[in-house]
Amino acid sequence: MLTMMIFQFLFILPICILLISTPYLMRKTVSFGVSIPEELFNHTFIRSLRKRYVRNMSIVSILVVAILFIVQWIVNGHSESTAALFSTGICLLLIAGSIQYVISHQKMKRFKENSVVTEDDAHIVVVQTSFHTEKKAISNGWFFIPMCIIIATIIFTNVNEGLFPNRIPIHFNMIGEATDWIQKTEASIYFIPLIQLYMLVIFMFINMVIRTAKQKIDPKRPQQSLQQNVLFRRRWSVFLWVTGVIVISMLSFSQYSIVFHVPSSAQTIVTIVVPGFIILGSIFLAFKTGQGGNRIPVASSSSSAQITSQGDDDAHWKFGVFYVNKNDPSLFVEKRFGIGWTVNLARPLVWVIFIALIGSIVLITLLTT
Repeated sequence: MLTMMIFQFLFILPICILLISTPYLMRKTVSFGVSIPEELFNHTFIRSLRKRYVRNMSIVSILVVAILFIVQWIVNGHSESTAALFSTGICLLLIAGSIQYVISHQKMKRFKENSVVTEDDAHIVVVQTSFHTEKKAISNGWFFIPMCIIIATIIFTNVNEGLFPNRIPIHFNMIGEATDWIQKTEASIYFIPLIQLYMLVIFMFINMVIRTAKQKIDPKRPQQSLQQNVLFRRRWSVFLWVTGVIVISMLSFSQYSIVFHVPSSAQTIVTIVVPGFIILGSIFLAFKTGQGGNRIPVASSSSSAQITSQGDDDAHWKFGVFYVNKNDPSLFVEKRFGIGWTVNLARPLVWVIFIALIGSIVLITLLTT
């Protein structure tokens, strides 16, 4: 039980750190989902708002983690209870973070309404015509490597079809132990390869989002901001590819372990190391790049960007999180709180994509059960 608790702590700690530090990873022109002039980033009120968010989230994180492990100790580490408690703890952290964010967002909105923050720079956007010629992400051709891993897994499955047990494990706990199974059928033995194909499509789709998402450049230093944005996208694209290769390889290992005996210690190591790498790697990259690459140091240079005026678009950001703008043809834009990108909910194609993603996983489940 102690080992399980240590593993859980090592997983939940990075999540707490990321939730707590998010306000300091954002662009200086956005505070809790509200656009502001960069010079106001260190305004006394805004600085205190960030500190209050960090303090409150730190307290909540400590309480949630403490309660999680106390309750787990009481239930004596039963595997199903442990998994449920861990999931509950993560959900509580996310809910607490969301509540704290909304409170901070509303305070920030009132501050902006009552203060003189609508200077000209807050209404300027940069259009860099050469942006789309930059190599912002790796080619999707690189995903041919994980595709080869999937093909090898399918061949392995076909060749060893008769060696699969009557019950196929489909869910594992944090130390690699199977917790749920499905009956063996000609379709169910391909459950993992189908999940691999689904995840490959997701990884390639996200890589496309990284490459095509709407540009966001600081009008005060357009060329530097452009360089940072390009580096930001490249680094996350490479990390996405590495993650895809590792995750798909891990699933192939799981398929192999169904047929041939694999020491439980090896399964535990794989189950812990892979998610741990992804979590720690993403947090490291988030701190190194910041949102949009604002933490990446680049050299100063003159700019050839075209600067045009544009009204404050806060009205299109609901709670500073959900972007809804039917006049914007962009499907994907940078998040205002958090690292990465989000969608323009006013575009019908976005909802088609959502339905397709959900429908495909439901179809895989129906075909293999």
